[in-house]
Amino acid sequence: NMLTKQDLLDVGITEVTPDCKVYKNGKLAKLSQNKTGYYTISVYILDDNGNKIKKPIRRRQGDTWIDTYVYKSTTLTLQRIMWAWFKGEVPDGMVVDHIDNQHTSLSDYRIENLQLLTPRENLKKDRRNSWGSGMLPCNLEKPREYYENILNTRLNLYEFYKTVGDKDKLHSLRGGIAYAKARLRYY
Repeated sequence: NMLTKQDLLDVGITEVTPDCKVYKNGKLAKLSQNKTGYYTISVYILDDNGNKIKKPIRRRQGDTWIDTYVYKSTTLTLQRIMWAWFKGEVPDGMVVDHIDNQHTSLSDYRIENLQLLTPRENLKKDRRNSWGSGMLPCNLEKPREYYENILNTRLNLYEFYKTVGDKDKLHSLRGGIAYAKARLRYY
């Protein structure tokens, strides 16, 4: 999906510095690392008036269920934030790639180390030298077919929920699909 500097401002990101510090509503934001080591930041999804959008949920409390709500949120990766802030936008259908294939320290997210690629170009990129001794960063103990089946299942579910129009399921599955593709890249 396209991401612009204005989108960042709209979700409360007020400043991004060249040394990869992100400020939300004027305060230094807490960055997290996801399962694959990428730095991310969580932001609330806002309506047209700038208010947080409530999502109804049912939660168990003891022996009873209560109806309550949570605020809708999404996660943005730091490389996309950096590119959108300093270059204006991440175009739809493009990915922000680390030129040196490293993404575990904040210095890896400097704008000089980022580039726009198509997903196909990103998958074709040679990453062998980025792991030092040639060891893979994750332990893939199962056969390749196992991970291919996971990916295919998630892709099929994605297509199903696309026809149903369940945006929350689609959002959740996009992350799972990206994770499955990343696992297969390491084979």
